[in-house]
Amino acid sequence: MSESKSKDTSYDLGWLSILTLLFIALKLGVSSPNPVESWSWWWVLSPSWGPAIGLFGFFGLWYMAMVVRDWLYNRKRDRDCKRRKLIADTLSLSAEIKSAIGWCPECGRATRDGKYCHKCGKMFLTKAAT
Repeated sequence: MSESKSKDTSYDLGWLSILTLLFIALKLGVSSPNPVESWSWWWVLSPSWGPAIGLFGFFGLWYMAMVVRDWLYNRKRDRDCKRRKLIADTLSLSAEIKSAIGWCPECGRATRDGKYCHKCGKMFLTKAAT
C-alpha cells in the first residue's frame, strides 16, 4: 500500500487582504452608490501598506526613546564628572593622585574604566596603589 502525499496548496487570505479587495471592488463601482468611489487610491490600498507604516512608526518611536535614554544617561554622567572634577580641584589633588583614581591627565575628566578617556580619546596607565 503506497500512500500518496498530497501537498496542501490552499492559500489563506488575511483580513487585511480581504478588506483591500473589498475596497478595490467598491472603488471600481460594484455597487453604484457607495462612499468608497470618492476615496483616493491611497486610501483604497491603505490596508496593504498601513501595517508597514505602523511598524515603521513603532520602530521610529522606539529609536527616539533610546536616543533620549542615552542623552539622559550621558547628561547624568557628565554632571557627575563635573562634580567630581570640582571636588578634586577644590582639594587640589596632584596629577599623580588624579591618574591613580581614574582621572584623565589630558582633559581632567573622570574616566569609566580608569584606562581610556572617552571624551578626548587618550589612553593612559593608572598607577596601582601600593
